[in-house]
Amino acid sequence: MPCSFDWKPDGFFRLFLSHVWTQKKFAAELQEELSNHGVNAFVAHNDVETTHEWEKVIDSALSSMDALVALLSPDFSTSKWCDQEVGIAIGKGQLVIPVRLGLDPYGFIGKFQGLQGVGDGKYSPQIARDIADVLTMNRQTQKKMARGLVEALLKADSFAAAKEKMTRIERCDIADTETISRLEAAPTLNSQVRGARGVPNDILRIVQRWRERDDFCTPVEGE
Repeated sequence: MPCSFDWKPDGFFRLFLSHVWTQKKFAAELQEELSNHGVNAFVAHNDVETTHEWEKVIDSALSSMDALVALLSPDFSTSKWCDQEVGIAIGKGQLVIPVRLGLDPYGFIGKFQGLQGVGDGKYSPQIARDIADVLTMNRQTQKKMARGLVEALLKADSFAAAKEKMTRIERCDIADTETISRLEAAPTLNSQVRGARGVPNDILRIVQRWRERDDFCTPVEGE
């Protein structure tokens, strides 16, 4: 049986969610919320089919991820799997985002403040937005995040959803040529984008801004 992980939808940002089994419900909620922001989050308890070899699928996801989120619950540090997953991301020089769920960042990720997890009125939708904010603003992940957001815009099922996606797309400073082409085509391909007040004009403005950058034509790494 094939053991490689097939990231879907195509073009979405590839995010590995490192967590212990006690957090699998929260991880699944976060996975669903992140999809609204153009992020495909890998959650082992959801994404590894029973007929596939667990370790090989996880290894495939780790090899092809764009960044990693560590859900730092109190038992995270005792998990050999989680520490290895974080270590792989750091070794590859990829962005690691700690989310504090009762445990502060430690070891190699101790230098990061981390995002506040559940509590203080914050639940999975807000935490997903916080993660998406980091991915959107970080120079290391911004170009791939722009691609994911544009793909999410193309799937918008309401005027409100189209406007919300555009708000985040506007915060991206850079994009590759394929992302720009996809964004230009969005009003033609999706009536919700075409009919959302101000969105078609916003697209023209953002495309022009991206094209004025010297590095807009740089391809997305790994594609």
